Amino acid sequence: EAMGARIDGLNARMDGFERELRAFREEFDVTVQRFDDLVAFNVPVHFEFDKAEVRPSDRPVLDRFAAVMRHYYPNAVVTVEGFTDPAGSAAYNLRLGQARADAVKDYLVASGGLAADRVRAVSYGKSAERLVVPAASGPGEAGMANRRVVLVVDFNPASGVPVAVSEGGAEN
Repeated sequence: EAMGARIDGLNARMDGFERELRAFREEFDVTVQRFDDLVAFNVPVHFEFDKAEVRPSDRPVLDRFAAVMRHYYPNAVVTVEGFTDPAGSAAYNLRLGQARADAVKDYLVASGGLAADRVRAVSYGKSAERLVVPAASGPGEAGMANRRVVLVVDFNPASGVPVAVSEGGAEN
């Protein structure tokens, strides 16, 4: 009987999470990729050329993401993957991608209320196969699709560092 109650509770929790994911996709045009113990959220959080600051227009999607994580998976590990467009050197792009990932991590912890020890930040630098739009680079809207972050949720943090499951690139 106790096991049945636990299963019912888990099913209810999963149903609620599924509803939140659907609403998240519809409200913010987020795409979600599922893997065994990982979920990647391709969020519409982008950066200005040569910048690593979280834009005010991107804060609502990060706030919603943090609220969903706090409610449904407070013990999951979130990896923020930082990307850039292909302008600039490989070393510069690694640093810039890391600065972007760190900025989003800091926001999720300070404003979103996620535990700092449960949020990681990584950069994928100048990697052509990870670009969303290979020819898109430079100031303005041209390279915006590549200047972004992806949020990867590892529901089984004992498995180690989450596997990178997003598309990305490098930028100036």
